[in-house]
Amino acid sequence: MSNLERIAFIDRSIRERGGVRVAEVAERFEVSERQAKRDLEYLRNRLDAPLCWDQAARRYRYERPWKELAFADEKALLFFVFARAAAENLAFIPLAEPGPLERLRDLVPKSLLCLEGAVRYELPGFEPADGELLALLRNGSLFASRRLVEYRGAEAIKGKEDTGALAAYLASPAPDAVLLLVTDAFYAEKAVEEAVGKERKKTFYELFESEKPRWVERRLRELGLGIDEEGVEALLELVENDTSALESACSRLAVLFPRGSVLGEAEIEAAVARNRQEDAFSLFARMAEDEPAWALECLETVLADRQGGAVQILSALVWSFRRLLRLHLLLEGGEGFETACMKSGIRAKSLQGLHRKALARYGRRDCERIIGLAAEIDARARAAGSVLERPLLQLFVYGAMVKKGRLELSIPSVS
Repeated sequence: MSNLERIAFIDRSIRERGGVRVAEVAERFEVSERQAKRDLEYLRNRLDAPLCWDQAARRYRYERPWKELAFADEKALLFFVFARAAAENLAFIPLAEPGPLERLRDLVPKSLLCLEGAVRYELPGFEPADGELLALLRNGSLFASRRLVEYRGAEAIKGKEDTGALAAYLASPAPDAVLLLVTDAFYAEKAVEEAVGKERKKTFYELFESEKPRWVERRLRELGLGIDEEGVEALLELVENDTSALESACSRLAVLFPRGSVLGEAEIEAAVARNRQEDAFSLFARMAEDEPAWALECLETVLADRQGGAVQILSALVWSFRRLLRLHLLLEGGEGFETACMKSGIRAKSLQGLHRKALARYGRRDCERIIGLAAEIDARARAAGSVLERPLLQLFVYGAMVKKGRLELSIPSVS
């Protein structure tokens, strides 16, 4: 099952106990802390929950009352998604009639339907491990001499038939194929673990949040560099917080700066932020700081790298403009700029500088219109699929940056 159950647990824990720790989520559901952090980010970024880090209590909490998720009816949603997964499986063709599914969907509260796409039931018993996965491994390729197959969610391979088929393959694997079994859980089924063998198993452990600053300082010291507190904070905000990504960033810093250098936020920003891969959030930065031409160029890079489709890119941009709108409202309510930033989760000086520029460029009314324009573009993108993805996103960037949301769409909707 997907992250719905974990999100429900996070939401209930915050409501009932005032907060939740990443380690609690990871331990309860036997997933990695990285996966638990992704669930928290989903709750904050996609569902717009007022989630914040309570430094004093060392846990996550809501900044204000939030009642968007009423999980009393979550079982209705879970059953609907289960029925849909079964109906889409070839082993359950009689359930594919759309009428019953639509009636089940009508039973799900509208407030929960926003999570429909976030839930997936994996039914390993319906698609045995010797099916598509093993076919990919056993059948040679006409276009390559070697093949690499990565199977995520290996903990879902269960049952005697599935684990037996996989074990049989592992005993005599294809000579031209490499299979990677990946799981965020602490272990896979015992039969799978034994078939893989201890010598071929690699476990990656992640650091606790409190350990990461010390790890960065120690690693840079080993490389002959120093770093101040603001530099550490900037690095952890700009780089994905796993040791592999942090190690790569530290090594790059060691190449860029001479031994004995002490790095601050400005140096980290110059070395890391300017070189990281473009995504929807860097597109927002372009829209806040640069000319439309540069923002459109950034958009092309995001699309070329396949960093999400139109709907995902718009979702991230809407989240950014909503946070900017919240800043406006806090400032209008008498808060100081730094206080407003802290309440909005904007702690790094570089991000505060970015949002200061964005505030100057987009007023409160502009933000409201841009969010409305995004909703209209989003509806058309969902209807058109990938056909109009690029022109619709280009239209949004133009409408936001040049027209400040005052753009009436005249293109026809795709029916």
